[in-house]
Amino acid sequence: MIGKLLGIGNTASVYEWGKTEVIKIFHNQSHSMHEAKKEAKNAEIINNLNLRTPNYSGLLEYEGTSCLIYEKIDGPTMLKQIEPTKLSISHYAKLMAQLHFELHNIEIKMNSNLKTELANKINTAEVIKRI
Repeated sequence: MIGKLLGIGNTASVYEWGKTEVIKIFHNQSHSMHEAKKEAKNAEIINNLNLRTPNYSGLLEYEGTSCLIYEKIDGPTMLKQIEPTKLSISHYAKLMAQLHFELHNIEIKMNSNLKTELANKINTAEVIKRI
């Protein structure tokens, strides 16, 4: 069911998952459940905001690692669309600014707890340098 590798990021790789979805597989198996649950919670919030983003479909375990399933969006990336001309760069810079403006104007009714998140990161770090 897993298909072609589509991208590799800092924390995960994304593969085709059937014809209409992708699977995000986290690199660090020991932390994958925590990271996947955290992202799944955020993805569910984003789904409910009606943003122009791929829909989140669910959380599953694949070969012992927690993974996320998202809608597959076919087409070129914005970066691949930009031509080395002033007009093209200006157009896509304005488009990116508009998208960021839309995101930053969304009001989310939930309290994040940065202190808890940072404490978890510190407590699960493999190496902590002590003074």
